[in-house]
Amino acid sequence: MGSGAILLYTAIAEAAIVGSYLLHRLIKKMMSKTKEQIAEEERLKEERRRMREEEARQAAARREEEARRRVEEEKRERERIEEQERQKQTKRNRKIDAIRGRGGLLARAIGNMKNVSDASLEIMYQAAIQRDISFDLSTERALRPVVFPTNHLDFVQVHDVAQFPDVLLSQSVTDDDLFYQMFVDGTLLRTQFYELIAKAKRLYVLLDASPSMWDPERGGAMTFPNGEDGTRDQFARGILASLLSEAVRGEAEYALRLFDDNIGELNRAYDADEAAKLLNWIVTTRVEGSGTNIAQAVKKAVFDIRKKQKDESRFNHILLVTDGDDQRGLTREALVTTLGEDIKLSVVLIGTNWDENHPLFPYIIARY
Repeated sequence: MGSGAILLYTAIAEAAIVGSYLLHRLIKKMMSKTKEQIAEEERLKEERRRMREEEARQAAARREEEARRRVEEEKRERERIEEQERQKQTKRNRKIDAIRGRGGLLARAIGNMKNVSDASLEIMYQAAIQRDISFDLSTERALRPVVFPTNHLDFVQVHDVAQFPDVLLSQSVTDDDLFYQMFVDGTLLRTQFYELIAKAKRLYVLLDASPSMWDPERGGAMTFPNGEDGTRDQFARGILASLLSEAVRGEAEYALRLFDDNIGELNRAYDADEAAKLLNWIVTTRVEGSGTNIAQAVKKAVFDIRKKQKDESRFNHILLVTDGDDQRGLTREALVTTLGEDIKLSVVLIGTNWDENHPLFPYIIARY
């Protein structure tokens, strides 16, 4: 082999050795980078795992806090509702005690009712505390002079010689001078007999049933004198229940008509049992009418009374409870003529201001 070939072979061998070395270094370097990447990936994976765990822990903590907050809110809400119910029941008990304390048919009504609604209870409570409006409905009794003997007698002055035969026996036997002197002096007496006359009374109530009495959206809402909120209709029925509650003795006759544009049915009560039924109807039943025709209602009440007077003469009193300002066919002159001298009219005005020119103005006994 020539020297040139030897040199070439040597050069190739050296190049191979160097290339092998370089390749080894490259492969080693490449493997070293891969391990770093793997370590970095593992580190990142571990960091992400820790982050997920932290997020899960925080989410669990938030859920736990949210659950605790909901439990506390639910507890506070239950306590609030329970407190409201306690206050409501306390108020109901206070109202029931006031109704029982009023006595009469109100106490009887509350004792007979089960599960009294808030609306009915409020009506009876307003009746129990109502003191502004009252009527003496006891039977009027009077002594009427008669010429025949009775158990009722008195000694009265002799005013005329025609009464001389009735002079007391003890005075009739005196001498003439003393006799005539007593006549002149007014000390001459005679016996006067009396007959006991009893005349019962009749209260005829006209109750306005127009929407502005019972519908809050049409002006029916009101604040009662004691600060409670309700409707004009509730307050009006409380007044009627208050009056009916006094019908324990059964002396007076009670009549009730509701009216709006039309006239409702006539309800009557002649004794305590009938009054109790009427009171129960008043506190449990609401009639929702439309419009207001006061003139027609008053005329109908007078007609009913005149008709009833033919069978049973009583002192008559009409009570009109209204918030309306209806004057159709109603004038003061016509009203005076319609009522006559034997029927009295009183008006309870709720929620409306009438001036002195209104035909019913002189008859107002209370306004709210």
